[in-house]
Amino acid sequence: MIKSMTGYGKGAAPYGEGECVVEVRSLNHRFLSVGVQCPRALLSLEHRIKKVVEEEFERGHIDVYIIFPRARILPTSLRVNTALAEQYVKALRNLGKSLALEGEVTLDLVSRLREVVSFEEEALDGDELWGVIEPALRVALEEVSRVRAMEGANLHAELRSRLEAIQADVAVIEKEAASLPAQWHERLRRRAEELAAGLEVDRCLLEQEVALHAERSDVSEEITRLRSHVESTLKLLDLEEPVGRQLDFYIQEMHREANTLGAKAGSLQISQRVVAVKSELEKMRQQVQNVE
Repeated sequence: MIKSMTGYGKGAAPYGEGECVVEVRSLNHRFLSVGVQCPRALLSLEHRIKKVVEEEFERGHIDVYIIFPRARILPTSLRVNTALAEQYVKALRNLGKSLALEGEVTLDLVSRLREVVSFEEEALDGDELWGVIEPALRVALEEVSRVRAMEGANLHAELRSRLEAIQADVAVIEKEAASLPAQWHERLRRRAEELAAGLEVDRCLLEQEVALHAERSDVSEEITRLRSHVESTLKLLDLEEPVGRQLDFYIQEMHREANTLGAKAGSLQISQRVVAVKSELEKMRQQVQNVE
């Protein structure tokens, strides 16, 4: 059964007094593209995250958002650079004297100077954090897969309905095309009689012209190929593996055959049916862009 490429999922896993939240959004894309949005401290885990996603999907743009309270993943320690503070104080006092400036160098002023007071991040245990992120990620991906499958079922029904409509139009075209030689024969006979104005018509030449026009208007090959493409597309809809690219290819081929058929037939009735076929194919083309 075909699957859609759009979906959303969310998973969470406890961590300390809080939780890790993973959100996954899937959109249309010709290939598989995975983007990870996470705190800088988790960048070392990005390749693991992408690997899990790539095991689940084959097409689509997948955005993964890791939401982790900063205080819970970035344990820090306060550091005071006393030596640097002493240099600041000395320099500021000398500056005040040399420029005859009033004012005192206070603790509040010194503490706000660059790098006097800073926080140092402690090393993180990547395996420990991955043990929290992975379960939440898999829950989110399962939800995305469920949504994609549900939307895929709707697409399956819609595409099958349009293909069956095309089959019905092709059946009418085939029936109409079978009578084209007789129509050409009668049309040319009447035209020849009008031009000859009572003169005897060369029946051999007339038959040659009829045969020539019949050959030019023969659309049996196009009908056969169009019907074959429709049947192949119907079979693709029921396969388990991703078939989005194959569906797109067959729709292009069906559109090409329909164009050729309409140009060769030279029949108003056939042209109307060809327009109907192309209309269905255009709607299918837009829908297939969302099939994995």
